[in-house]
Order: sequence, then C-alpha cells, then structure tokens
Amino acid sequence: MRSFVFSRALITVVVLITVGCGPPVPAGKVRFKGHVSRTNGEPVGYGGVNFAAAEGTENGTAKLAPDGSFVAILSPGRFKVAVNSAKSNIDTKTGGLGELEWLVPKKYADVQTSGFSIDVSQGMPPVSLVVPD
Repeated sequence: MRSFVFSRALITVVVLITVGCGPPVPAGKVRFKGHVSRTNGEPVGYGGVNFAAAEGTENGTAKLAPDGSFVAILSPGRFKVAVNSAKSNIDTKTGGLGELEWLVPKKYADVQTSGFSIDVSQGMPPVSLVVPD
C-alpha cells in the first residue's frame, strides 16, 4: 500500500513538471510575464494592463496582482501598452459612484498616450513597465 501511494505521488509530480500548471497557450500565441511599478519602485498592484496591436486588431488585457506582476497571452508582434489603475469613490450625497481616483496619471491608461510599447516574441524576458508619478 505504501509503495502504491508513493508511486501515485511520484507520477503526479512528473505530470505537473512535464505539463505545467497553467492553462494551455493557444497555437501561435506567447505567454509572458511582466511587472508594473512607479519610479520609486513601489508596485502598481491594482488594476490592469491593456495591449493593442500596433498593426492589426488584436487586443489583450492582464490583471495586476498586488505585487505589480501580471501574466499575458498575445500573438507575436509589437503592441502599444496602457496601465489602468483607478478606483471609483462613492458619492456620499447620492450613494452612487463618484469620480474616478486615478492611482497612476491618467495619460498612462490609454494606449495612444502612455508611450509604452513592447515586442512580443517566444522566449522573451519579463516585461518591466515603470510609470512616472
């Protein structure tokens, strides 16, 4: 019985190492990691990262983790990038949503004005985006 349990555990470990734990990457796509921080090194840990193909129509998004990291899956090519980090305040008079409070300057929330771009390719290193204050 003991060797049976050990054998099943060993098989499970080998399968996880071989196959991986994340969802499969569609054919022709690239999974890559990245990190978003401010110029002082503090992570931007709320919101998301948006991608728009410099040529073509592909778009993508990635959610920011509290440590500023993200994982995205896109086709190879050049992408304009935006960092959306804002929260909505409650309007105390109406109880509805109030104005957005931008946690990074608003210009970085638009792929046309952020100034960020990346080249996506197989085996690329992690992306580092630094948002000026």
